Amino acid sequence: LRILNILEKKDASNVAVLLFLSDIYQYEKKDLLTALKYLKKAHKFSEDDSILQKISNLETLIQQGEENE
Repeated sequence: LRILNILEKKDASNVAVLLFLSDIYQYEKKDLLTALKYLKKAHKFSEDDSILQKISNLETLIQQGEENE
């Protein structure tokens, strides 16, 4: 994770690194807000519709979690 953070700081527009970081935070760390942050950052540098879909799905998960609290 530390290496990926270094890569992201070196080249903030590296979409693959940003998506990988998002996946790690979502699935391994269970930190949905940080995962969303990286997805939104990746979307700034890519016009890939699948990133928008992931953002939408993650926002829904976050909302559902807040409603269940």
